[in-house]
Amino acid sequence: MAQNKDFKISGFVNYEAFYDTRLYKTLREEEILLLPLPVKLDSLGKDINNHGEMSMLTFHSRLHGDIAGLSVLGAEITGAFEVDFLGTGESMVNLIRCFRRTGNKC
Repeated sequence: MAQNKDFKISGFVNYEAFYDTRLYKTLREEEILLLPLPVKLDSLGKDINNHGEMSMLTFHSRLHGDIAGLSVLGAEITGAFEVDFLGTGESMVNLIRCFRRTGNKC
């Protein structure tokens, strides 16, 4: 008996771009803005923290997969997995989830 095996992949990439008119004290690679930096004058009396800055970030993405149509010893097997990627460093894999369901054919 032929089985219809099905495998689907989906997910998303969250991309952010923004322009700040002043330099800020930030956390997490400029993702969290805390407060504007204070006035700091250079030798000509110009505030060095009073200029704009464009930032473009790819911080959060997810890969999702669904598996269906498998059968082992008469039990139908379906499953899914998800992997979240957050940040840009060595520890960018944030969370891995796997689900499976088995059931007897009626």
